[in-house]
Amino acid sequence: MHKPVLTSLAFLMVLTGRPVYGCKCAGRASVCGAVQTSDAVFIGTAESVEPRSLDPYDPATRRLWKHTQEEVERLTGDKSAAGLTKLKEAYLLMLPGLLEPYRSRLEHAATSEQLETIFHGLVENGRRTRFIVEETFRGGTKSSIEVWSDFSDCGFAFQIGETYLVYANLNEAAHRLETGACSRTSRLSDAGADLAYLFLLERGGADSGRLAGFVTSDESDIMTARFWDFIHNPVRGTFVEIEFAKGFRYTFTDQQGRFSFDGLAAGDYNISTFHSDYPEPSSLAGAPKVVHLKPNGCATEVILARPRDR
Repeated sequence: MHKPVLTSLAFLMVLTGRPVYGCKCAGRASVCGAVQTSDAVFIGTAESVEPRSLDPYDPATRRLWKHTQEEVERLTGDKSAAGLTKLKEAYLLMLPGLLEPYRSRLEHAATSEQLETIFHGLVENGRRTRFIVEETFRGGTKSSIEVWSDFSDCGFAFQIGETYLVYANLNEAAHRLETGACSRTSRLSDAGADLAYLFLLERGGADSGRLAGFVTSDESDIMTARFWDFIHNPVRGTFVEIEFAKGFRYTFTDQQGRFSFDGLAAGDYNISTFHSDYPEPSSLAGAPKVVHLKPNGCATEVILARPRDR
């Protein structure tokens, strides 16, 4: 949920005068899918962000942000030389540490139209974050990595000094790694479920597989691609049990109808689901299913829960 202050969307609307719309993601990939399709997966602390911008969430700069964006609004359309100079100053104030060649181009812009064109180029180029790498799960063993993200709400606004779990893909045309809001990139503090899988994948040896999935109340969810980390009709609190050669494990589905088992060896697993008051009385919620897990594999299943027999 957006706070009632200027976000990156408002920032772009103020500076460009163009309507910018919130990001709509088709869906977020599961952790397994994200690891398999990402070119780099790592834990890193954001060392620098370029170009930086005044942060409206920062109490120290909130008043300056408000004053400066009001100045930009007032000066936009002013054709005088003095107005252009003040507009340049406002742009530079809102974008401290502006990357070259944009800073020089902005300073030497002859008209407000040129200034706007330069800024649009800056926005399209995006924002670069340099990370000090703590641990790499995929994509090499560099001590520092640069990742780009755009300025819109589909980008990811990294905070200097914060530590993140980053999923990035290579943009071959631009020769750079990129990430965004629709990826599984998140603050490390919010990445618990991903870290459990990544830790075992890195250190679990032969027992590093994952068996995960969802329990649904509607057959339409059975058709949802297993790559995505959501269903439309989740059933929460369902008891899920797996039986295999070494014994059994169990868990309950969460608010999104999700369940997961980590640290599994290759082999066959029998999944059974029961209504939430299991084991008293014992009432199957869905038909048992046998899943074969490959070495270091990751399997996702969607199970249809039947209404309780009356």
